Amino acid sequence: MNLVDFKSTSWADIGCSVGLFTRLAYKKGHYITGYDLNTTSLKIASFLNTNITYKNENFLEFQNEKFDVISATSLLSVMPDKKIAFAKLVLLLKDKNSLLIIIEPTSKLTVQNVIKLCKGNIFNFYKYKAFFLWAKARENKAMDINIIENNKNLKYNHTYMYNDMIRISKISLL
Repeated sequence: MNLVDFKSTSWADIGCSVGLFTRLAYKKGHYITGYDLNTTSLKIASFLNTNITYKNENFLEFQNEKFDVISATSLLSVMPDKKIAFAKLVLLLKDKNSLLIIIEPTSKLTVQNVIKLCKGNIFNFYKYKAFFLWAKARENKAMDINIIENNKNLKYNHTYMYNDMIRISKISLL
């Protein structure tokens, strides 16, 4: 499914934090709304782009909302019940043409593996410093991939990046 097809549809960036992914989608011409529970993050996100709508709402409490595209970056790794959170994200998909994009750290995203990625080069440290922070915050919190793969009502594909430390999953309903 090509994201260019989603120019005039509804897109929810769940757990948007300061809106990095939200802003990237907006710059590509997508209508997107960012959702997060952290009001400070949302204030920063709004400051960084006043044209994007940001809402302080809990996606687990959504009742009738449905979206054409849902993105969630590093959200499931912090959820107490990853299985319930994932199931709710799937329920928020509008139909079979909808797309769920999940970007999550794998169990390989550790501080030690990020150091190996830098190969002892100080310039690589600056290039990958965000990975150090992400590894520190998400180490030992990876989502079990079986939560996605054991669901028979979904089609999915996974792309792995940075020595398999990051997994991008594109998911849709069958």
